[in-house]
Amino acid sequence: MDALWKPKSPDTSAMAEFIKDVNFKFNIELSNYHELWCWSVDHHEEFWRHWWDYYNPLASSQPTKTLVQ
Repeated sequence: MDALWKPKSPDTSAMAEFIKDVNFKFNIELSNYHELWCWSVDHHEEFWRHWWDYYNPLASSQPTKTLVQ
């Protein structure tokens, strides 16, 4: 199946920049979206805390947990 959209420059896309930042912050070497996804599943608290800090979404407060069971 063909992609619906591709960035003009994948190495400088928002996703690539986020992966670089995750690599730097956590001293890991993810190279693509699939690896980021796998890491985010295994490290969901760290991933979502970092995502929140990186993107700084508009909200009344920062969540304290990402998964409540």
